[in-house]
Amino acid sequence: RNTILDAEIQKLQYDKDFKVGDNLDGGNLRAVKTLSGGETFLVSLSLALSLSAAICLKSLRPIEFFFLDEGFGTLDEKLVDTVMDVLGKLSKSFTVGLISHVEELKHRIDNKIVVTGANEKHGSLVRVETY
Repeated sequence: RNTILDAEIQKLQYDKDFKVGDNLDGGNLRAVKTLSGGETFLVSLSLALSLSAAICLKSLRPIEFFFLDEGFGTLDEKLVDTVMDVLGKLSKSFTVGLISHVEELKHRIDNKIVVTGANEKHGSLVRVETY
């Protein structure tokens, strides 16, 4: 069970098709294709975290680093808060890296590697910002 999904979706089930248990509808199953973009992001994030934990458990090695690429653009402000709170808690156990183009996240992340794309005058520029 993953903290991120406790509010809306508690389980993922496969029976010729993937379905999710919707807590806001009494736990009734519905097809994953009915999920909003934000809900799909939360399910994907929960699966990635669960799979990482399962792999580390089998290898008897802890998770040291978790990289998350995008997805924040599909979330409303409340879900961004929820995900960032959970990632903040997770970052106490291991390093969490985020790749995002969402401007709103810039003020919420203390340590950043900022990449500016190449142009005709120079290649990509990389700078580190630490607060």
